Amino acid sequence: MRGKGLVMMALWVVWAGIAGGCQADGDDDSPGPDDDDAADDDDAADDDDATDDDDAAETGWTEFVASGDTRIVYVSSSAGDDGNDGLGEATPVATLSHGMSLLRDGYPDWLLLARGDRWDETFGTWTLSGRSSSEPMVIGSYGEGERPYINLVDRNGIFTYGTRVSHLAITHLHFHRDSADPALTASPAVEEEQAAIYWLSDGEDILVEGNKFHYTSMAFNPVSGEEQLDDLRLRRNVVMFSYGVADGFHAQGVYASQVRGLLIEENVMDHNGWLEGVPGADPTIYNHNFYLQYPTFEVELLGNIIARGSATGAQMRNSGIAEGNLFVGNSIAVYQHINDLAYGPQLQHFNGNAIVECGMQTLHPDGWVRGWGLEVLDIGEAAETVIHDNVVAHCPDGSGAWMVDPGGDEAGNVIYDWGGESDAGPFVDPSCTVGSYHASLGGDATLEAFLEQAAEMEQGNYRPEYTAEAVVAYFQGCFASP
Repeated sequence: MRGKGLVMMALWVVWAGIAGGCQADGDDDSPGPDDDDAADDDDAADDDDATDDDDAAETGWTEFVASGDTRIVYVSSSAGDDGNDGLGEATPVATLSHGMSLLRDGYPDWLLLARGDRWDETFGTWTLSGRSSSEPMVIGSYGEGERPYINLVDRNGIFTYGTRVSHLAITHLHFHRDSADPALTASPAVEEEQAAIYWLSDGEDILVEGNKFHYTSMAFNPVSGEEQLDDLRLRRNVVMFSYGVADGFHAQGVYASQVRGLLIEENVMDHNGWLEGVPGADPTIYNHNFYLQYPTFEVELLGNIIARGSATGAQMRNSGIAEGNLFVGNSIAVYQHINDLAYGPQLQHFNGNAIVECGMQTLHPDGWVRGWGLEVLDIGEAAETVIHDNVVAHCPDGSGAWMVDPGGDEAGNVIYDWGGESDAGPFVDPSCTVGSYHASLGGDATLEAFLEQAAEMEQGNYRPEYTAEAVVAYFQGCFASP
């Protein structure tokens, strides 16, 4: 055993700082309310409807409170009409394009889509910003039922390019590419680079929270070397089954580059980069659940479920902080590397995670099977390397459980039954698996059954027992000393 004891990290973060934004924050160039707009929008700003429940802060969801001049635009494909004003639930517009046309750049306006409705339409090119970090523009939902369903009939769902976009929240939507879903088409395929959110602009203060992404992905990559996206927060999203079949199209669950200040918290990432049964959607060395390319700095990967990635669960090419995550069924669980010192040495922390049950798929084009656990390189280039209280277990046919350069601060880590390597123990119950954890909840004793339930996470159905925090605590209990 590498050190003594395993410590569970408390990872719950309540994002309530947006609440109470009734005035601009003092930015001289921010638009303020004018008499006409304030009069038009009084009803909307006073409307009891909001994107989040009253107990949002208690369960860790971001709260939004309308400002005095917020314009709330309602969109319903089933009950709306573009001849309506869109300013009340009783008078929604029908199309996303018309709803967007009613928003004002630089204002804390909200675009709310009716739950249970479907659009065969996308947002297209997005150029609108909110006022400030305390008064963002919000894309969200209203009413009861399933998240608003957006079929990605175009290449991208939300696309930014050329225009700086800041202070925007994208929340509680379901992006689905029907043409890539084997359950919906006889010839599923993704033949060119596509994403539900394809962000090529610079900007700051972007929140993506509570969304579901099926057969699609997110990509953030400001295109100029001088451009950068600051303060990007990806929270409690579900991203599953992103894949591609075209040569040179490297499908990821989330790709990020040119980002400074990247929070990735409590997401469910499952089976991204490949899909069995679809010709050409083979697992490759280039495809990952998370591909965090340099130059991306100040990364925090906290409390995520990261499962069954094509190659890597989290490819962290400029390292960062990874704490309290569950990595399960990935060909390579984690890769941390210092590639770029442009912003100075970065932290290299990997604490309180569980790496279990590796993936053993053959990766193209080299034909190798990995089965690797933790890989941490270039420790001498890091500001600080701390690797504490991790469990790496249950990959008997794998190799490379612990490929960590010397020189870091290592303590409290356990390796068990990984490529012939095991610490001596004794342990409370080293036979623990994700399946046995799910059985302890009364569910089927399989990884697949657990992931199916974890992927049902959304506001109103947030179950702590289906979070990384709960499962990591289970493994740490199993591998504690009796």
